Amino acid sequence: MSDRKQTAEQWAHTVELSEPIHWGAIEDEVLNRRPPRSADDTANDKLIRGIGFVLIALLAIPTFGASVVGLLLSNIGADPRLLRLCFVLAAGVPIPMLMIWWEEKRRRGAMKIIFSAASGAISLTAYILMRGGPIAERDGWTALLMLAAAVTGLGAAVVFLVASKGTDPTHRKVRWSLNPAKEKAYWHARRRVLEVLVERGVVGVQPDMQKRMLEMQLGTWSKLDEPTTG
Repeated sequence: MSDRKQTAEQWAHTVELSEPIHWGAIEDEVLNRRPPRSADDTANDKLIRGIGFVLIALLAIPTFGASVVGLLLSNIGADPRLLRLCFVLAAGVPIPMLMIWWEEKRRRGAMKIIFSAASGAISLTAYILMRGGPIAERDGWTALLMLAAAVTGLGAAVVFLVASKGTDPTHRKVRWSLNPAKEKAYWHARRRVLEVLVERGVVGVQPDMQKRMLEMQLGTWSKLDEPTTG
């Protein structure tokens, strides 16, 4: 079992590998460790992470919280146009999550299920409360958008539950980051791991193949493990 306190390069200096070489697992060792960074990179990392957190929060409040805001506003008799906007956003919440889910080869994720189901359930609650209120306070378009948000949210949750694949321990981890310095650090760490393994003679990789491997996107070395068909 490898020591996660080691850097990827330190791990490469001590690891012993046997044939067949699993490049996806080697890349996982890189992505599961924090690569060494310079002081400038660390300062930039904190700044960009802070900016990223603010941006994510600003996006999350009107999207993932749209159904909650819509429910609260409907209870106080807010302007129907504002309610419609909330439930348009709520209806769109599952769409990017479904896209990510598909790109991840239908891997099950608890947060996707929770967010979708919660958004759909809250939208359905808002619709039921509106239909049970005074006729004068009902609005056809708002009710329709509430239903749409309920259907997309609960429908996406059902899709995630029924059509998802189980957790695959060999599934590659791709690091999505708002921080270019972090991505650069992982690229450099992966390059050093390959160089060290080749220098030690642990793996035999021709220069042209090394060049190709270093140009591959992070998280894609597992493709080298897939059998080729002639």
